[in-house]
Amino acid sequence: MNAFANLFSTPIGKMAFAWNENNKVVLILLPQESDEEIRASMEKRLLKKKFSNVKWTNKLPKQMFQVQRSIISTLNGKKSNFSWEDFHWLETTEFFRSVYKKAMSIPMGKTLTYGELSLKAGLKNGARAVGQAMARNPYPIVVPCHRVWGHNKKAVGFSAFGGVDTKTKIMQIEQGSH
Repeated sequence: MNAFANLFSTPIGKMAFAWNENNKVVLILLPQESDEEIRASMEKRLLKKKFSNVKWTNKLPKQMFQVQRSIISTLNGKKSNFSWEDFHWLETTEFFRSVYKKAMSIPMGKTLTYGELSLKAGLKNGARAVGQAMARNPYPIVVPCHRVWGHNKKAVGFSAFGGVDTKTKIMQIEQGSH
């Protein structure tokens, strides 16, 4: 299988995303230390997803250009709407998909705790399960794991480069306090 990938600039640094031959996004990566590192990470993760060939390109199909533009817009503090249909969800469990859908409904600049999101996804006492879903989120920014905070309303549990500082920075952008 072939995958196509694009590296692009955002207000928090360069990000990358990949899509399949059906123009469905298969992976989004937040900034890393260097362009080389994000490219290597993308290729390694796509190999695990059974993509044998990765073609880096700046020529995006219209749908993918729209996804990229929406990510950049969100990271500029502007409301964006992402279409569920533009993403390849088949590799996620039904529970994770329900968590991701509920997370996508968290308003820009607002937060929920892992426990609150668990209840919205229909699982009582499922904060840890929600944490696992967020840790495995293939589409950061689109599925706004940066809006899911600890029970004490503090930024916790962000595995992207920069960790909790990156999570806080994204929220400050969304709240207009950057």
